[in-house]
Amino acid sequence: MKKMICFMIVGLFLAAPSLAWCESDKAWTGNARLLLGGKYYDQDDWTGRSSQYQLGGLFDIGMKTWPVSLALDILYSSGKANSVKAGVLEENLGVRKYFEGDSKLQTYIGGGVTLARAMLDAALRSPGDDETGFGLWLNMGFSYLLTDRFTIGGDFRYSTAEVSIFNATDVRAGGLHAGLTLGWKF
Repeated sequence: MKKMICFMIVGLFLAAPSLAWCESDKAWTGNARLLLGGKYYDQDDWTGRSSQYQLGGLFDIGMKTWPVSLALDILYSSGKANSVKAGVLEENLGVRKYFEGDSKLQTYIGGGVTLARAMLDAALRSPGDDETGFGLWLNMGFSYLLTDRFTIGGDFRYSTAEVSIFNATDVRAGGLHAGLTLGWKF
């Protein structure tokens, strides 16, 4: 978890020059948001860990003349029960469409492909197991401008991906996601 937080902080730091570039050229627009929430799996696949805490970074960029923005979201969920720790790292690539409701409220929908890496670490089995799978994601949400640039909002999504962990095939690494977002609009 500490590595994931460090990775996200470094990623936002590396994105700073592109944010400054977008500010200098008003033809570009975008959003960078931090997501805090939860992920809810199919209970048959993740018994005891079917709901997990989630931390994520949501980023999109596009020209104002484009109908959609390019989106890259990185989400990490983790949970522990009965000495078994489970986690999933999702990298979502796709598009996001914004709808301007009024001057402060934006709603959006999005979707694309996901690369999900599921990790399972059981105290009785050493080492743990991890597997990567591909799938799809869809999301919807809203952002409300608190200042000219700072936003608060909510993000709701569904993702699919199947992996094989400890010889169990077709384990669903996707699920329902819900969270609050804090962000920066540029």
